[in-house]
Amino acid sequence: MISIIVPIYKVEPYLDKCIRSILNQTYRNLQIILVDDGSPDGCGAICDFYKVYDERVCVIHKTNGGLSDARNAGLEVASGEYIGFVDSDDFIHPQMYEVLLGNLTGTNSDISVCGFQWIGEEQFPEGPGENIYHIFEGKDILEQLIEDNVTTVLAWNKLYKREVFENKRYEVGRLHEDEFIIHKILADIERIVYTDMKLYYYVKRSGSIVNAKNIKSIIDAWDALEDRCIFLKNLDMRLYSFSRRLQLEILLYSYYALISKEEEAICNTLNHLKKQAQDIVREKEIWKFLSRRFKIQIKFFLITPDLYKNIKNIMCKGKKEV
Repeated sequence: MISIIVPIYKVEPYLDKCIRSILNQTYRNLQIILVDDGSPDGCGAICDFYKVYDERVCVIHKTNGGLSDARNAGLEVASGEYIGFVDSDDFIHPQMYEVLLGNLTGTNSDISVCGFQWIGEEQFPEGPGENIYHIFEGKDILEQLIEDNVTTVLAWNKLYKREVFENKRYEVGRLHEDEFIIHKILADIERIVYTDMKLYYYVKRSGSIVNAKNIKSIIDAWDALEDRCIFLKNLDMRLYSFSRRLQLEILLYSYYALISKEEEAICNTLNHLKKQAQDIVREKEIWKFLSRRFKIQIKFFLITPDLYKNIKNIMCKGKKEV
């Protein structure tokens, strides 16, 4: 049996479509765990309706604790041999769990991964493609954090053996919760299988957590990578250096998006991150893993962010004119 955990908060317009896409799976042996995370709208009533409608559905009503807390609550009651997650404003292809389970058991893997599509609220998904899969073992598993970081990090495009979550839970109160746990999961498994099929449909909407560009999101993304760096430093220097580079990219991306707001808390935080970045670039081991272009970019930025911004704008303008 597969236990599918759906954390739910303020997604009333999307929830029915999400739940129905799970109920309509071609693989039928499911435990569908709807976690109402204290949603103030009609989500709780929708959950209760589906509990009566289909005996495979169980419902948890709890006070609001955030996405990680809701996922953890679902893990505590999950009884399936396998675990999956679906975000409550998304939906999935009817064959998603049949394909993921077939690939997992057929290759004796610990985690089965599929592709996904980013779609707008009014868009229809494209065809999923063929089930062409790739298997990774040993150190090659962690290498996927470099080769395909986004697909590898996400929680919801996967099917996990239950044992994967023994003694592991999502960090409560954090955004980028997937980033805090994925390296620990990958380091403990023996085999992972990826299919090219795009079976998960991520709905891009303006009010979602991912789209909320705020200082907490930036700090949590930075801290998640810091946690990963500490974990990887004595394990794999290439992966460690790649994670450090991601931290620097976060700084370059976020600095100009938020510094214009001129809020004291934001300015203080970004200046703090800039100082941490200066410490990172002093690590000689990291430099050999960075491209010459990126070294120049980060050096210019750390010397004077305004000059870096002007040079970058000139370069972008030149490319457009060409």
